[in-house]
Amino acid sequence: MHILQEELGLPVLAAKPVKEGDDSHVIFTIGPVPPGWGMTLGNALRRVLLSSLPGAAATSVRIKGVQHEYTTLKGVRESVIDICLNLKQLKLRKFSKDAEVISLSGKGGKVLTAQDLKVSSDIEVLDPTLEIVTLVYSPVEKVRFDVEAARVGQQTNLEKLILDVQTNGSLTAQEALQFAAQLLKSYFEYFGDAEKIVEGDFVADFSRAGAQFPGATAEAGPIKESYTPIEILNFSPRTLNALINAGVGSIEQLTKCTESALSNFRGFGAKALEEVKQTLAERGLRLSDESDMMMG
Repeated sequence: MHILQEELGLPVLAAKPVKEGDDSHVIFTIGPVPPGWGMTLGNALRRVLLSSLPGAAATSVRIKGVQHEYTTLKGVRESVIDICLNLKQLKLRKFSKDAEVISLSGKGGKVLTAQDLKVSSDIEVLDPTLEIVTLVYSPVEKVRFDVEAARVGQQTNLEKLILDVQTNGSLTAQEALQFAAQLLKSYFEYFGDAEKIVEGDFVADFSRAGAQFPGATAEAGPIKESYTPIEILNFSPRTLNALINAGVGSIEQLTKCTESALSNFRGFGAKALEEVKQTLAERGLRLSDESDMMMG
């Protein structure tokens, strides 16, 4: 941290819900921080929150007998465009990364809502009363930040960051902030360690992570320890959150974990373990064996 924090003490993170009991819209206050750091932290967090958090949304629509969005449906009040616009407002929580097909059908005089959607157990509909797509995958709907003056003792040129975060409810505002901070941390750690910076362009090289296992092929000679951000594996939001919150931010760190170690992570269940094993296997990698850990 900045050298001034030694004099000021660590900044305090305070959270205040906009509405009592609503954890999807929270205003965070971070301070005190040195001059200029309110803008630095606020802008970085805002960009990550709006662009890099995993989420779920409708990506395409197929309606029987409809060739284009300007078609009208017999016995249906809304146009196809209106239906698509309604689907854009659909809020979902998905527990895996794979795309799935959701169907909607009905008969007679009734209003079909989101609760009429036929979904698998892997999908949770967060707004079942929505009457039925600019795709927004991010669960964060709004981020706004302000920098205000702060003081500690005689130092009056300090700052505090006010961060207004609102999500669609698939994760809380505090979870979103934590995820964004961990994501930034994983990249800062990569650039902050000279031993982990290799010559040439940065390319995700899975062979470096797999070279520690029998049967793995690699060129002769010493291999520098690398740091490949775990986000590129495209894990489901729940699995990725559990790993990052447990301090596993790179593929190299993940392949050093055993199944029992992962199972002890908070929020990491059998389904997440199977997802990790399958994703690693697709890239010729695997988790460390218990016997390997005992021998080491």
